[in-house]
Amino acid sequence: MFDANILTQWVNAAFNENRFLYVLGGIFILGVLVKSIVVANYRKLIKGAENMNQAESAVLRQIKMRIDSVREVQGIIVEPEALVERQLNRCKILKLSINTMDSLIHWCAVLILVWSVAGLIVNRSAINMFIGIGIALVLEAIDYSFDTDRLRKEFQTIMIDYIVNNGVEKKRELEETLSETNLEDTDSEMKEIILNQVIGEFLQ
Repeated sequence: MFDANILTQWVNAAFNENRFLYVLGGIFILGVLVKSIVVANYRKLIKGAENMNQAESAVLRQIKMRIDSVREVQGIIVEPEALVERQLNRCKILKLSINTMDSLIHWCAVLILVWSVAGLIVNRSAINMFIGIGIALVLEAIDYSFDTDRLRKEFQTIMIDYIVNNGVEKKRELEETLSETNLEDTDSEMKEIILNQVIGEFLQ
């Protein structure tokens, strides 16, 4: 049979002042660590995107393959922004999408607030709640200072420039190939005309 006293003892132990602070500290460290991983991944993508032809990142290689396959099918990429956005949304860190990992620090701040309010209800200690609110605000400030939105836009800009410039190069190469082919055909026709004239003069 369920014993309410055991539950009460467990709740009191969970919200013991020392354990309460340990939990807040653990959530805080988790949020900062995950955000740092996201920032590091964005910077790695930006660095690799600056030289796509020699990209070592598996993510960048997949994006490049997708870009090439779309260009082969469609001939031209009409909306490079949408293509880059879709490919970036598919990027994963530790089996989670980069967007989910990026927002995790915010949810850690929310969890700290919830835990603080629960601590106030159980222990009736306003001090712990104010500590929790302070930690949550610091976590939000750290989230803002990392500014992953700027890094994301920088990566998208580099990739869009790559798509546009690469498309121009491909078009120029195609035009040069067609031009050379036409010249070769013209040369062949001229040679044939001259040969026919020579044969005609010889026969006369």
